[in-house]
Formats: sequence, C-alpha cells, structure tokens
Amino acid sequence: VGGTSVEAIVDDLAVARTDDAGRFEIPSIGAARLVGVLADGHAPSLAIDVSDRSRARIDLRVALSAAGAPVEGRVVDEDGAPVAGAAVLIDAMESEAPPVAAPLLRTRTDATGRYRFRSVRAGARRLCALAPGHANGRLTIDVGRAPVSGAKITLPRGARIGGRVTDVDGRAVAGAIVYAARRRWWSPPDARHAVVARTNARGEYELDGVTPGAVWLTVEAGARGRFQ
Repeated sequence: VGGTSVEAIVDDLAVARTDDAGRFEIPSIGAARLVGVLADGHAPSLAIDVSDRSRARIDLRVALSAAGAPVEGRVVDEDGAPVAGAAVLIDAMESEAPPVAAPLLRTRTDATGRYRFRSVRAGARRLCALAPGHANGRLTIDVGRAPVSGAKITLPRGARIGGRVTDVDGRAVAGAIVYAARRRWWSPPDARHAVVARTNARGEYELDGVTPGAVWLTVEAGARGRFQ
C-alpha cells in the first residue's frame, strides 16, 4: 500500500511514508515501543511491538485487510460551546476485545472543538470524549466506506468529589490512588471508565469531572490495602 502514513508512536507523530511499493524506513525510533500504520480506505493496523533493541534492524510486514473511513465531528458542552483540547478515542464495543492500536485511535479537538480521525475500522464504533471538568461523553456511530462527518459528542457537566484518606489512627495516607467509577474495578481503570487522582502529603484528593449519579469510590493504598 503506497503513500500511507507509518507512525512510530511517540507523541502520535507520523515519521515516515511508504513508497509506491509499500516500503518504508524509520531511521530511528528512539524510545518508541509501538509502530502502527494508517492508510486511507483501510482500518488502522494493530500496534506492533518494537521494544526489542537486541537487533540493529527490525523488519516488519504490516497487513492492512479491513476497510475503514475517516470520521470527523465536534465536541461541545451542554450549552453547545466548543470544548478545545478534549481527548477523543475510539472505544471497543462490548462484543470486542480492546484494540491494541490505541495510539492510532485517539486524537484531540482543536480550538473550535473539532476533531478528525483519518481512518476508523468499518462497523459500529463508539466514540468517547474526555476533558477536565466534564463528565465523559459517548456517541455510537456506524462507519462504512464513506466518510463520516458531523459526529457531535456532548460532554455533560461533571461533579466534583473531594476528601481525605487517613489510617485508623487519623494519620494522612499520602500517594494513595483514589478513583470514582460507575461499577467496581479490581485495578485502576483508564480515563474512559473512571476519574483517578492521588492523595497529596496531607492525604487529600480531588476528583473533577465525575459523571453524576451513584459511583463506586475506591482507594488503593498499597500495603495498607484497598477500600471501596
């Protein structure tokens, strides 16, 4: 596949393009651990692990088999105002395993709240948008071979939870992980599913952007244990 964008996943930077024969070369991948490929009309490739530095040269063969199309839209708040700098991700549907190409499946909104994915796998896809001070917004779309435009994601107003973590003697517990989620998790989930913070030296924490409603509040305090 010629003219594709081959990305070494360091700050989502595209570092090479294929020639007419589909060949590419990345002179140096630095601290990158994953390489992926984007191409018009194709779904993003899975991420390829290139963390093995024992070889001077790594030869890769990337097969692009599934169809895909670009997706673009806007992220707004409940008042319809654009949300700049929001992270937008393609989330796995419940029937699918989580994608291994996460860096290829995320972008950020510009100053006008607009975002664009160059390539998204065809089928039902769920978009997830995240921004500080807002609860997460989600939107399910159907991707075919034609470009998808106007996919608007609305971010609800988020609630704020603050408090303090102490031991049984009332001493502050610093560095504990505190997170709020709509269901129980047995390890800290990523930002799509929970709002996460660490306690400061005084044991204080603040969770901003929690989806209103009933939530599980969990504290992970290392050797001191877990509390829900």
